[in-house]
Amino acid sequence: MRRIEAKAYWDKRYSKSLDWCLEPSVTAKRFLNYIYENNNFENRFKILDIGCGYGRDSIFIANFLRNSQIIGVDVSKVAIELATSLKNTLSLNNLLFIETDALSISDKKLGNSFDFVLSHLFIHLFDYKGRLSLYQKFKNLLKPKGLFFFSVPTVYDEEFRKGKCLGIYTYKNDRGVTKTFFNKDKITCEIQHHGFEVLHVYREKEIHFHSKKHVHDLFVVIGGKT
Repeated sequence: MRRIEAKAYWDKRYSKSLDWCLEPSVTAKRFLNYIYENNNFENRFKILDIGCGYGRDSIFIANFLRNSQIIGVDVSKVAIELATSLKNTLSLNNLLFIETDALSISDKKLGNSFDFVLSHLFIHLFDYKGRLSLYQKFKNLLKPKGLFFFSVPTVYDEEFRKGKCLGIYTYKNDRGVTKTFFNKDKITCEIQHHGFEVLHVYREKEIHFHSKKHVHDLFVVIGGKT
């Protein structure tokens, strides 16, 4: 999808329902587990949530890390309005939502100031060239030794090889959404060659309820800026 098409698609989708309610993603849960095991919830972090949707992960994280600053960005105006309304209802003053597409985020303005960048089921929506641009963008936004937490669908996902084939790992589904699926070697090599050390790769299951109940098979990856 081009930017305008993606914005229209997600605006329409988020105007219908909150697909995942406020249940945090497996990526957000892995992130907080990492913080619990390696840091302290009282520490001050700067965290960027890319493709945040209506803010379920940003809200989940902001509620636990009250001393940290969390910024969620999404291309959908509808999603950001929903996220901001939820944030205000919950009085989360450490959380900010911004309407923008990921590739337009100004790393010159923000600098390499983030301790963590998170992105749940987002980068697989881009083609290879787009993903490389995202990796470079995230690398620029992270502090030295900053960490990138993200998830992608695996080749074991039930949607793999369904829809129109656009490449060995890439398919366009009946909703018009193009997705790339990954095996462990593919995602590991891809980020290793573009500025990140692979620290962990977890295979997870996540239940989704949009359209119908189905289970996604995912890799949650933790990459360290090199």
